[in-house]
Amino acid sequence: MATKLGAAISQGSTPAASSSVASRFLAALAGRRVLKPVTIPALGLDAVMTLLGSQRLLDIDGEVERAMEKRGLEHSVLTMGKFELETAVRVLAEAVMDATDTTQALGTVAEWGLLTPEVIGDLWRQYGDLREEHDPSIEQLTPDELLELRTAVSKKNGTLLRVYGARRLSAFLLTLDDPLASSETSRSSPGDSSPTS
Repeated sequence: MATKLGAAISQGSTPAASSSVASRFLAALAGRRVLKPVTIPALGLDAVMTLLGSQRLLDIDGEVERAMEKRGLEHSVLTMGKFELETAVRVLAEAVMDATDTTQALGTVAEWGLLTPEVIGDLWRQYGDLREEHDPSIEQLTPDELLELRTAVSKKNGTLLRVYGARRLSAFLLTLDDPLASSETSRSSPGDSSPTS
């Protein structure tokens, strides 16, 4: 059965809603899950976005490592953007669901991979914003997150920085030494340096 995203990519239209029976667990969570309405740019598909659980995110990290190894890419500063894109595709494939059936994924990993990095990047930023809004624990950044943020700043990786959201970036900025204070020197006014007679 084709997903809505796959059908929209191949046909340029939104197919009829699919019907599936939710598991008991998903049914129990139905009223408690965060569901943020989103639109897939360029395709005009309405969907909802939710947050994935921590165990699933760890599994996705492993899947990304294996997928990139198959492509011959090692995790390094030079490939960080590619790993981030692969992570975004895999998270969005599970976090973005059909607006008419929130138990049904909007598309597969392969289908999400057909979208442009710009579309993925915009939705990945929205996922970061959603996580920020509903995760009270993110004010404390882990050492790994601090390292990742410092690396992203040094490499000017705006895509990765946007995923962290405003509140987490604010927490990161507060960990930095004040660059203005360290580079500030007392300057004399233009008239002070002129020779006196």
